Amino acid sequence: MSPISPEIVTIGGFCLSAVVISHLRHNAKRYRCQLPKPPFVSLTHDDIVHRTEESMTNALTQNGPVVRICRNGSTEYIVDNEYTRKVLTQESSFSFENGMASLLGINWLFSLHSGTFFRDVDDIMKNFLARRLSDIEPKVWPIFERGARALSDAPPSPQSPIDLLPFAQATMAEVTTTVFFGEKYMEPGIIKAIIALASDTAEVTGLLQNRSWLAHKVPVLWRIWTWTSVVLFKIPLHFGPKFAWRLWSDIECRKGSGLDNEDETVVSYLVNRYQTSDGRVSLGSRLWIFVLVLASILGSVHQTATIIVWTTFFLALHPESQIEIREELMSITEQSHESPTSPLPDLKKALRTDSFIREVLRMKGDTVNVVRASVRDVDLGGYSIPKGSLIFPVTRFSYRSPQYTENPDKFDANRWVGTGKTSATTGLGYLAFGYGRWACPGRFLAVLEIKSWLLALVKCSKFKLEGENYQVLDGWNITAVAPEGRLLIEPYDDIKSL
Repeated sequence: MSPISPEIVTIGGFCLSAVVISHLRHNAKRYRCQLPKPPFVSLTHDDIVHRTEESMTNALTQNGPVVRICRNGSTEYIVDNEYTRKVLTQESSFSFENGMASLLGINWLFSLHSGTFFRDVDDIMKNFLARRLSDIEPKVWPIFERGARALSDAPPSPQSPIDLLPFAQATMAEVTTTVFFGEKYMEPGIIKAIIALASDTAEVTGLLQNRSWLAHKVPVLWRIWTWTSVVLFKIPLHFGPKFAWRLWSDIECRKGSGLDNEDETVVSYLVNRYQTSDGRVSLGSRLWIFVLVLASILGSVHQTATIIVWTTFFLALHPESQIEIREELMSITEQSHESPTSPLPDLKKALRTDSFIREVLRMKGDTVNVVRASVRDVDLGGYSIPKGSLIFPVTRFSYRSPQYTENPDKFDANRWVGTGKTSATTGLGYLAFGYGRWACPGRFLAVLEIKSWLLALVKCSKFKLEGENYQVLDGWNITAVAPEGRLLIEPYDDIKSL
């Protein structure tokens, strides 16, 4: 009897492996199909929007670590901190890109340009902005000073309350213009357009949908109406011929010029990235640059202005922190070598300010601010989660867990001083900017901007909240919807001495 050849043994091994793998996959699929669905908890619209912390934490505390809910006509899943790490880091099962695209209603956009939208935005923040932070700081500080001074000078008297949000938006629009587009875009008409475009983009991506009756009652109709009114009318109107033509001309004149670090803008960066070897930028690439510009405006103006309101309101409720931060400003401010008349604070030394910001972001009441989508049928905690489902870790469990923070329910403005944990340092106990591979890439710029605003504001005024309180308008979407409240501001007379 002739021996079996090695080739036959190899082929047989491959066949056997294929049979075993197929069998295991079949059994795993059958196992997942046999898994029960997570418990369903019926929550009203008011529960989700106005009693968010209470309703979400109670749902999980009473029904286990994984729960189904219905929001705006869709079934979604919430999990407690037992599964937060798994959901946020196991990319083979849970997708950030699919989750964000579905949550924001931009699956159509995500499918364009080979599905690179979120990676392109990530690239802008990491490779265009991160290496320019030291250059950005002295450019934006005077803008924050002007914005803070405009706010403090606006009320006719300290007893006249004033709405902070328009001032935060106007300041951030000017900062965004400087950071992303450069001085030649610094015109009132363009800055006004950027404010409007930030609002339009927030509307079309559903960040404000919980405040819409139509979105709650007839979500499909709301999507159609919003997409039609915003994408086809509002955005073109607010871009306007001036801003749109300026961008288009900027793309044209930067073709084939390469990168000039002294005059680099987001437009020049993207042109250099998308132009062909012979210096041409296709129509599709030009339109894609417009899309990425809109995304940059949304994050830099709308989101940061919202967080500025949150941190300012907390600071208004803690006058002792206003004193500490103002004293810190005095200690870290020195004359600029380039401009002796313009005192510039060294933001890296603003440790108390940074600690205050981190504590506000931990305590301001986020319940769900991170999301993933299941890329296949998933076993999560012994329950079956269908492919394409949105899963929200309830971040409040992480923020208020003694596992991560001592005495976690107490607001301690100086908690993080000397710990090495900055406002931009992510972790399972601090999910303000996400976690893992897809942590917010623009968080370092955002923290720089929030620091600058708070320091500029305490430099020129002391302030408190009218009635010593504010109203949360959307508890589900705290990071994108600013609280409602008005400030009572008393300007200082001695700001020139700082």
